[in-house]
Amino acid sequence: MTDIQKYIILHKKDIELYNFEYMFIYKFFQLYPFFPREKWI
Repeated sequence: MTDIQKYIILHKKDIELYNFEYMFIYKFFQLYPFFPREKWI
């Protein structure tokens, strides 16, 4: 196994969690386009 493969296995949960949070925030701002974004970012 290469170092990159080890890194992906070790950080798989972190990467998935980040993606989930990113999608949640993205959808949230699509649903509430008039929300003050400065408070949330």
